[in-house]
Amino acid sequence: MDPNIERPNRPRRLYRVLLPLIACGLTLGALELGMAILHPVPYSIESNMYFEADPYTVYRLKPGGIGHYQMGIPAVANSHGHRDGEVTLKKPPGVFRILVLGDSFTVGANVRQEEAYPKVLEKRLKEVYGPRVQVVNAGVGGWQPFQYAQYFEHYGYQFEPDLILIGFFVGNDTFDANSSTEKINTAILGHTISPDAATRPFIKLRVFLYEHSNLARLLLNRGAAPPPTFIRKQCDEFTEWYLAIQRARMPNHLRYNSAQRDKAQNAVNQIRRIRDRAGDFVQVVVALLPDENQVNQTLQKCILQANDIPEYDFKMPQSMLIEMFSEIGIPTIGVLPAVLADHRCLYMNDTHWIPEGHELAASAILEELAPILARMKALR
Repeated sequence: MDPNIERPNRPRRLYRVLLPLIACGLTLGALELGMAILHPVPYSIESNMYFEADPYTVYRLKPGGIGHYQMGIPAVANSHGHRDGEVTLKKPPGVFRILVLGDSFTVGANVRQEEAYPKVLEKRLKEVYGPRVQVVNAGVGGWQPFQYAQYFEHYGYQFEPDLILIGFFVGNDTFDANSSTEKINTAILGHTISPDAATRPFIKLRVFLYEHSNLARLLLNRGAAPPPTFIRKQCDEFTEWYLAIQRARMPNHLRYNSAQRDKAQNAVNQIRRIRDRAGDFVQVVVALLPDENQVNQTLQKCILQANDIPEYDFKMPQSMLIEMFSEIGIPTIGVLPAVLADHRCLYMNDTHWIPEGHELAASAILEELAPILARMKALR
């Protein structure tokens, strides 16, 4: 090689490339740190349990998964994927086991594990019947009747329940039409996402960044994030986000007609699947959990025009569901009368109950469950 030819200065070229990259990295790091300290972008409402994909239910709680709810409430699943204490798969001798299926009301969204109504119910039952009663909380936020049936068919039966209690939230469950896994959300990196979103390029990276970066949340959040605290001081302190959810649910309470019954048939059929799989020696009971639209007149007036209110029957859809379940021999427990009789503000601005709401629901369920247990003669 000719010594007079100047060699390219590789360190200088590398320096010219690295310097802007380092500057950009430091700038982004400074922005991230500043936002984390001064203006953290709140998580979406999906602050939740930690989910994983599942071939039968599409998603479920990850066994041993650790998440969090709003206000820093721990959201931990046991080795079976339940928000519950550890239980053996095989029922111990002499134990009367109740398996509870349901959605976010049952799992206890935004309250502590021991405050969710299945655990409160277990405590009350033990006070009456002694320590051999066991309540297993198998609820999963966002599940629908099809997923309750899928879970029991493929997993839940293994817990050998004596009684299956289904927490049927009328706001979401009544008119759910799902009877296959095709259109149900799945889970990636602990979060539930739509089937369409799951196919997007780099979705795992997007979810990771959303979970760990304020800048990513700033870019990815669509619309205003829900407030970090959902507890109301007054029962009329509704957020616009909450009103939008409740407005979409209001048609659930239109006066009875045959079209509504047709639309509710799938949900009833899914509960019948559970009864049929459980067999003749396992009692299935449906607890009908009310929506706030049914009990809060101020909320009704915020959503409906005065001349529209006569079109609604706020004892619907429970009155219809009681009839439909009775026709197939499945008893129901109505929580609505107890909530109507209680004038406290029992709901948060995320649609769920505060701890006092769970306490009230457990009391109402226990009152109507007692004669069913007496007929079973299992706890004498």
